[in-house]
Amino acid sequence: MSGLHQRVRHLHNVRKTPGTLLDLGCATGTFMRYVQNIGWQTVGVETSAHASEIARTENGLDVRTGELIGGMFPSNYFDVVTLWDVLEHVPDPVQTLSTVAEYMKPGGWLIVRVPNPESIERRWFATNWSGWDIPRHLTVFTYQSLVRTLNSVGLAVRFRSGSSGQFAMWALSVKYAASENKPVYSLFVRLFRGRMRFVTQIVLSPMFWFFNVLSLGSVMTIAAQKPITAVHQS
Repeated sequence: MSGLHQRVRHLHNVRKTPGTLLDLGCATGTFMRYVQNIGWQTVGVETSAHASEIARTENGLDVRTGELIGGMFPSNYFDVVTLWDVLEHVPDPVQTLSTVAEYMKPGGWLIVRVPNPESIERRWFATNWSGWDIPRHLTVFTYQSLVRTLNSVGLAVRFRSGSSGQFAMWALSVKYAASENKPVYSLFVRLFRGRMRFVTQIVLSPMFWFFNVLSLGSVMTIAAQKPITAVHQS
């Protein structure tokens, strides 16, 4: 539940009152269901037919199967759009963000979470860093490149913060390093399995907190806003 609560915290950082929300890459809709229960009107888009079917039939959610395309929703409709661990997977992130911006209300918010290649973890694990995740990750953004991309579609970055998911990324990086026959990492793999996983997560949590303070965590969450166009009266 920690990861879910982190997502809700990021949502409340940009908007405390419920509104309309699009969750792009919503999977089975766990986040959507939670925020819907606290008053949000939610719609999801998910490329996996299996996951989107579960979201509809088991969770009772409005989820569209496929890619986000123009004309799918009215322009200027959503108060918030969320992309949790999605943007690095899409073939054309500029086109995706441009379409997202079209659907956002003026003054609306985009929350996007992506791997952070400037993180301590990436420097530590180098080519074994789980954030590369080749070939599933098609684009890995630095903070500055993501800011430029968001600006190019008319969205202004308002703040950046660390996020959940770091423990899972470290565990996967250790696994990748061990798979390359690096003995020191093979010794640590067991710390991320079974009963030891919970203990290891507690022990490492202060490290993750410190990395986030320095903006050097494994993942970064960016909040960007669609400017409100001034209406000039004659």
